[in-house]
Amino acid sequence: MENTEKMGNTELSPEKSLQLISSILQQNRQEISRNTGKPFLLWGCLSFLSSLIIWLLWSRTGNPAWNFLWFAMTLTGALLHWRLERKTEEGATTFLASAIGSVWILFGCTSCSLAVINIFLPIPILLFIMLLMGFSTSLTGVLIKNSVLSCCGILSILLCIPLSAGRWLSGPDTLLAMALAALVGLVIPGIILYCKTVKKA
Repeated sequence: MENTEKMGNTELSPEKSLQLISSILQQNRQEISRNTGKPFLLWGCLSFLSSLIIWLLWSRTGNPAWNFLWFAMTLTGALLHWRLERKTEEGATTFLASAIGSVWILFGCTSCSLAVINIFLPIPILLFIMLLMGFSTSLTGVLIKNSVLSCCGILSILLCIPLSAGRWLSGPDTLLAMALAALVGLVIPGIILYCKTVKKA
């Protein structure tokens, strides 16, 4: 009882409190980094393959209606992501993990909203989605202090320059830019993070 009371009355100095908080945040970042590789690979591969498939179909037929396959890709990705999350070890949800999850949920909701708007009002939707995807990847990298994610996100954003210059602003070739952005902004960082996870396992 006396030992318990002493431990309960022990106060950490400000320096030790900061060290403890920093240590916990670092552990959270490492855990989140381990769990980030698979979702990045999942959505990156789906986006990359869907871009190439739709580009091929649109180029061959001249019919932009093939872009509705993006909705099928989104539903497929959501289902696979849900199954992936179920297999992941459950633990306490940290503020950092919740913040990153919110970033990507906001990205998904905004992208779907833009897709619906694009049905009624033609807009350079892939340009907007590429910018949002690059920003979300960079922000994730900043939050978990991973320079690979941050750099890949920035490179993905830079790929929007040809689009904004009007070279790939319309037509099926916009999907080639999307495929490249998915490769740089999602697939490559996903491979790197997954490989690090396998090495540590």
